[in-house]
Amino acid sequence: METGTALRLPLNYWEEVTRFGLRVCASLNVDRVEDVVLTSFPGVVGADAVGLYILDERHMPVQVTRVGASDALVHDIESLGRSTDPFLKRVLRTREPVDDQLMYGGSGWLRRSRHGRVLAAHGFAHSMIVPLFQESRLVGTINLARKKGSPSFRAAEARVGMELGRFAAIGISNALVHTGFRRRAEGTTVRAVPIAAGPDGHRVESLTARETEVLELVAAGLRNGEIAGELNVTVHTVKQHLKNAYQKLGVSSRVQAIRHLERG
Repeated sequence: METGTALRLPLNYWEEVTRFGLRVCASLNVDRVEDVVLTSFPGVVGADAVGLYILDERHMPVQVTRVGASDALVHDIESLGRSTDPFLKRVLRTREPVDDQLMYGGSGWLRRSRHGRVLAAHGFAHSMIVPLFQESRLVGTINLARKKGSPSFRAAEARVGMELGRFAAIGISNALVHTGFRRRAEGTTVRAVPIAAGPDGHRVESLTARETEVLELVAAGLRNGEIAGELNVTVHTVKQHLKNAYQKLGVSSRVQAIRHLERG
């Protein structure tokens, strides 16, 4: 992040922030909020990958959606542990966005930091976390990354991220209350429907209620566009839910997923 220089905000800064705020705060649906965040942040702030983490009271993720980042990257980052995450500790203390330049300075952080080494292994060089505080509670974070060869995040971009993050926190909190979405203190899956084992007999991660709902609509013969209309989300979100469900079930097609669902 730049220091000692004037912030250079885009000319349409307030227009972008206002447009985002209106969209995200009017979205009384968690999936719709996620759509707005994931489709807006890459272009407004400038990032190759964006992840939205909804957190419980212990700052553990109960729902994660992302664009531009692989499942393997999310898994590798989470396997490092949250209690020792320097970025999380910093945002909890400052309540402001933090990036790798602010934390470590220079490109050496990719070697010195465990998180840096993981990002580098997946082709990324820069990271920024935007905290989502609603009153005094951290309800989530927006994690951004840039690929190798890209410039680091600037102070102006962090400021834009912080302004957008304030609206995102309101939108998430409103949607959680409106939809009756509840965090589970005992685990990291939201409204989970347990699935004992995949087709090859290995235990799989539980499907969320939304993933199950999407699969049920698939089983009813609906196409992705029709499912999106039924659930009032975008086709991208439907595809993301299907991708996550396929991975958890250990299947690779709609037919296989339906058969698994029918077996219960």
